[in-house]
Amino acid sequence: MTILFKVVLGLTIGCLVGIIAGVTLRNTKYKQNQETQPLKELLSKINPYINSVTFILLGIGLIWTVYYLILGIVDTAQTEYATNVSQLIVSVLTVFSIIVAFYQFIRER
Repeated sequence: MTILFKVVLGLTIGCLVGIIAGVTLRNTKYKQNQETQPLKELLSKINPYINSVTFILLGIGLIWTVYYLILGIVDTAQTEYATNVSQLIVSVLTVFSIIVAFYQFIRER
């Protein structure tokens, strides 16, 4: 299980480094306009970042939920712990998904 934990931790760190590098490159590639913008234009500029954050959080949530699923199957003594942590991860992702859905609703209006 320690090897699997290290693989999952490596995937998480790789995802985070990748998204930070992507955001940094996006900021250096496109110059931002310093003028005051209406809300719709501002939301359209923020949208790629929201999409990136949503994608990375859902991906990391999937990685760790699968890890705890395998942990619960392999080590039956930690099944309850793995179940509780998986439920916590899913709860956090559900709340985040609701926030993103609300944001998308406002952006479409």
